[in-house]
Amino acid sequence: MHLVDSRDRQPHMLDLGEPVRIYSCGYTPRERIHLGNARPFVLADLLRRAVDAAGAEAVLVQAVSDVDRRVDAAASAADQTRQSFVAARVEDYVADSSSIGVLASHRRPVASDHVEAMIGLVAALHDRGLVTEDEAGLRLTGAPSLASGDLKHLDPDGVIRTMMCFTGQQWDVRREPLLWRRDLTSGWCSPWGTGLPDESVVCAALAHTYLGTPVSVHVGSVDLYSHHEIEMAAGTFAYGDELATTWIHSGLVHVGGQRMANSAGNVIPVHQGVAEVGPDAVRLLYLGTHYAEPLDADRTRLHAARRRADRLRSAIGSAPQHAEESGLLSAVRGALDADLDTPLAINLLEEAAAGTVGQAELRAASSLLGVLQM
Repeated sequence: MHLVDSRDRQPHMLDLGEPVRIYSCGYTPRERIHLGNARPFVLADLLRRAVDAAGAEAVLVQAVSDVDRRVDAAASAADQTRQSFVAARVEDYVADSSSIGVLASHRRPVASDHVEAMIGLVAALHDRGLVTEDEAGLRLTGAPSLASGDLKHLDPDGVIRTMMCFTGQQWDVRREPLLWRRDLTSGWCSPWGTGLPDESVVCAALAHTYLGTPVSVHVGSVDLYSHHEIEMAAGTFAYGDELATTWIHSGLVHVGGQRMANSAGNVIPVHQGVAEVGPDAVRLLYLGTHYAEPLDADRTRLHAARRRADRLRSAIGSAPQHAEESGLLSAVRGALDADLDTPLAINLLEEAAAGTVGQAELRAASSLLGVLQM
């Protein structure tokens, strides 16, 4: 199986002779997921299913990224304790993601339970002379070049680079990135005072804690690339090993040419999309476009995906109960092995459904893709 690495855009072969350890940037428990920020979760699920289909073992870790001042503010606005608010949002996430075929990750660590590990990462960088302090906090500075490890080519015009990160930190190329943000009003105690770690430190520490380094595949969204650059450097130089062997990023999701985001007010929550067109249509909306490409997710395309799901369901339902094996399963596995080529896989499924392939084989092939299971 090969994946095209986001860093060098070259095929990287996965070693399927040992467990494939996958780290996925997790859910920030502030609002319910929408069709935009759910895409990398579907990508991680597809990779996990493809590894399983290849007869190998996948281990997926997807964190709950609750070390975020916006989570505290949302809990306060809802007049709930932080713990109860996060628990309720995670319950929503589990319901919404599972409704579109995302299998539960093998481990779902809560970031706030592991702040000591994050402090340890920053301390290791501090001891190596790679950290400077100022009034804002501790910054990564003087780290050796990562050579081809950066991801700047994902955003050649610098549009994404200026987006707000999870912690509210504006990425500014003129300054070294914050690893630990001082905050006297909230946060966790550290050798450098009260504050909170940047999300890059959160992910690097959790990946190392639960999977060891290097992780086989690190999954995220293209709009997190600057976060991943910092994570890549912080994790590599803190732990003395490459943080991840392969990095893959899902493309942005747009509505009418504009990025889908809560700040833009143009989101379609997953649970609303499922209620409107059904879970298979939402899943097929994602699968119909290669994960690395931009995806348009307006309601016109949602309803087109529903019609596609209806045609497939009808064809599978009317397929012969008994038929010779056609090689469909092998062909779908081959498409997934080639950088998770889901558009090809869906086309293969549709072509087979229009022929004389047996119902059991069609259902097995659709199961590999996480569709038409209900």
